[in-house]
Order: sequence, then C-alpha cells, then structure tokens
Amino acid sequence: MTTIHPLVAEAVGENLDALIILDLRGYHLGRILYRGARALAGEPLTLRAARAILSGTELGDSVLLVTGFPFIPYGKPELDGLVGTAVLARALAIAKGLHPVVVTDAATAPAMRELMTVAGLNLYEDAEQMRSYPHSGAVLTFTQDADRAEGDAHAVLYAFSPKALVTIEKPGANDRGVYHQGTGADVSHLVAKTDALLTHALARGIVTVAIGDLGNELGMGSLAKVMEAETSFGQQFVAAPTGSIAAVGAAEHVIAAAVSDWAAYALSAMIAFLTGNNLVLHTASLQRQLLWTAVRCGVLDGSGRGEPAVDGVGEEYTARLVELMRDIIEIMGEHGQRYEKPIDNLAKLRARTTEAAKGASHA
Repeated sequence: MTTIHPLVAEAVGENLDALIILDLRGYHLGRILYRGARALAGEPLTLRAARAILSGTELGDSVLLVTGFPFIPYGKPELDGLVGTAVLARALAIAKGLHPVVVTDAATAPAMRELMTVAGLNLYEDAEQMRSYPHSGAVLTFTQDADRAEGDAHAVLYAFSPKALVTIEKPGANDRGVYHQGTGADVSHLVAKTDALLTHALARGIVTVAIGDLGNELGMGSLAKVMEAETSFGQQFVAAPTGSIAAVGAAEHVIAAAVSDWAAYALSAMIAFLTGNNLVLHTASLQRQLLWTAVRCGVLDGSGRGEPAVDGVGEEYTARLVELMRDIIEIMGEHGQRYEKPIDNLAKLRARTTEAAKGASHA
C-alpha cells in the first residue's frame, strides 16, 4: 500500500463519502443511514472499508462479491448493485491481483457474467483454474432453498477460501427469515439465501463489508434501529405482514449511500487512491458500456424500465459522477504532496489537542 499522509486519506474519504449521499430524491434516507453508520465507524466509510480490504488480503487471494436484487413484479434483476459489483471486481483485480468471485441468484447470473467480461475479467468455473490466471474471477449461482444454504455456503468458502466478503445491494433476511423489497413486498421466493455466507465469514474472521441504500440489504443490520426509528421505511410506514423490512445480518464494515452502486464506485476510487494507481477506478466510457450491457441483458432500473439508469438517475449524471471521483483522487494525490508541510502541522496540532483533552479528562 502506498504511503499516504493519514489526513490526506481522510480528506479523500470525506469527499468520496459526500458524493455518495447526495440526495437527488429529496427523501433524506441515504443521509440518515450514513449518519448512523458514520457514528459507528468514527471515520469516512469508504476509507475504513478500503483499508480493511487492502490490509486483509494478499496477491492472489479470492474475494466474494454478493449481489443481485430480484425486482417484483417483473421477476428480473434490478440494475443497482450489478454494475457496482463489476466495477469493484475490476478494481480489486487491478489494484492487488485479487480474484473476485461474484455470488448471486440464478436470474442475475447471466447478466453478471456479461458485466464482468465487459469489466475486463476472465471467468472460470473452477477455483484452481481461476487462480492460475491473472485478471480472472468467477460468477456463482447460490441456492434459493433456505435448507440448502448452509451446505452451499460451506462449499463456496471451502473451494475459494476468500479473505474478504462484500455485499452490494443484496436482500438480507429480517428477524423472521423473510426478504423484502422496499415496498414491503416479500421477495423470499426469488432470493438467493446468501445470509449464510455472511454468518460464516464473520465466524471465520474474514473481512466483511456491506453496501446498501435502504437497510433491507444483507449486512446492514447494524443500522436496523436507525432505519426503523428515523426513516419512512420503518414498520409504522411500511406495513409488511411478514415483519420489518430491515435486515438483521450485520457486516463489520458498512457503507450507507443514496445509491448502492455509487458506494461501490467510491470504494473503488478509495482503493485506487490508497494503492497509488488511478487506473484502478474505471472511466466514464466504461461506465456507459456497463450500463448499456445491463440493459441489453434485461436488467431493470429501479423505475421498472429497461434503461441505462440506476434508481432513476441516468447515464449522463453517473458518468459525470465517476469523472468527479477520478478528479478527486488525481488532484488530491498531487496536492497531498504540494501541501505536505501545512498538512503535517495540522496533524501535530490535532495530536496536541487530543493529548490535552485526555489530560483534562484525567484531572
């Protein structure tokens, strides 16, 4: 990992975090969830997650990327989460030579294979074969049968021995074992029961990161109370007969955003910055290609339309967002060196202030 002044890394994280909670709907949800996650993390969410992934993995390791949100009433995959997964898979492969293994449901797997290929990954079904080649990964279909989930989880973890697991816009079960869409609709019959992967990853000490924008996503359980009490998606507003829509599984690191894909892009940008390789973050051109690939594969935007948009935000804005993220890591990489002395002085001032506060508290 490139040596970077901690305050510069913090500033990059703050800027990237700010971008992913821009509220283009006006319903405040992303900011509310972000505030809850930030209180738990104590630092920028993208920075914390990126550091955890980079420090917890080595060249040639596998990383599980769990995604796929089936969309009722269509029974097709939602676009949000899928492009972000492909972008992050590419970033991990370029940044550190990791092998991304996407785990998803049967309906999403064909589109996910196309997206991974467009992102530059060579796909193999066999774990050993995958490890034999650079820029390689896999796309696995996980069971929708809750009774088989434990066995499938053990099989995946044994075969691929992942060192990190990232969930991106993947439905998570509530306290009754039911999976919900944001409307309160029960999507359990369509969902791959990947909660077992998170449970076993946590038990094995594997790095776990969850990305979500509502709180019904796998790994977002630490924000369940915030979602229930402070947003219009709590039980008093979404009257689901099968219980709360909040997921209970809790990843160690959480990135809450206004749009899940945005968080995946920002996490990729943070990894690019920390590794000193700006090529790790994709371009606006590749972003457009990925969006259109998803559309051609029958994936739907959150509006229910087959268009190159994520949660109603079209390709023009998304392309500009990616370019802005690139600007942040490139410009701040340069300025971090140019303003090294004042930054270092600020760090010393912070240290003295912290020591003084500790002294006062013990007095």
